[in-house]
Amino acid sequence: YDSHLHIAAIFIIMATSFIGTLLPILGKKLIQTFIVTLKLFGAGVILATALVHMFIPATQALTNPCLPQTFTGYPAFSAVFAIGGIFLTHLIQVFAGHAIKSRQKEASMSLDKTAITAAGQVTTPSSDLTHHEGHTHGGALMHAQEMQLMVYLLELGIASHSIIIGITLGIVTDEFKTLLIALCFHQFFEGLALSAIVIEADFKKMTMAVCMVIFYTLTTPIGIVIGVSIREFYNANGTQTLISTGALDAISSGILLYDALVNVIFPHFSAESFNSLSPIRKILQLVTMYLGCAIMSFIGVWA
Repeated sequence: YDSHLHIAAIFIIMATSFIGTLLPILGKKLIQTFIVTLKLFGAGVILATALVHMFIPATQALTNPCLPQTFTGYPAFSAVFAIGGIFLTHLIQVFAGHAIKSRQKEASMSLDKTAITAAGQVTTPSSDLTHHEGHTHGGALMHAQEMQLMVYLLELGIASHSIIIGITLGIVTDEFKTLLIALCFHQFFEGLALSAIVIEADFKKMTMAVCMVIFYTLTTPIGIVIGVSIREFYNANGTQTLISTGALDAISSGILLYDALVNVIFPHFSAESFNSLSPIRKILQLVTMYLGCAIMSFIGVWA
């Protein structure tokens, strides 16, 4: 066990995570095509992360022979936890979406009253224009708020997984270098995916985007610190360890699956902006998403 190398891994992973999340933000002013490409590539990365890097390890943990008969006798516990993550995300989005729409409706009614008062309770072309602009702006604002909620949920799912893989890296002895290299690519591409979605959410304050970058950058290194600290008494096959890591990974996989499919992939490919593209550009966008999924799945061979 090389403690110096494990400590160095904290800063190596931190750097690759930071670079991965920072690149799309620095390129925010580039052409829209580049941002869309990053978003679709990121959607593929998130899908592969959910299934290859989270759900499969969760299934392995929750069916481990070291667990009681309750778990070994029912091999679908990981699926149950994943479904729980999906429904939890759906419930949060439904109720938060309702709250956002209610606030937007109140703001729209207030704007209408202001316009009527200003026009002396007489409808004019100018007041109609104000009314229309108010609803248009309100719709865009509501979409942005829903996207921001999606980013928070996505970050939650990724963060819990990042802590787990950080702990794994902190305690591992065999094939440490191979795992470190694989996790560098893992964190880089996952950072690209997260950052591309953050850009799409269009946070008004750059501070929030920066905070999300910092939060993602620190999660895996924090996991490594925990792993290094507990390596002497950590039991990877302990009942509590297997159940907690398996459940967290499975729930996180459900969160990421829901976010990727419902909030990113379906809205993009059902939108008029996609349907109006030429066949070649449609194919290129599909290939971009498949490529992100393929690369992240391939990294799963080592990490």
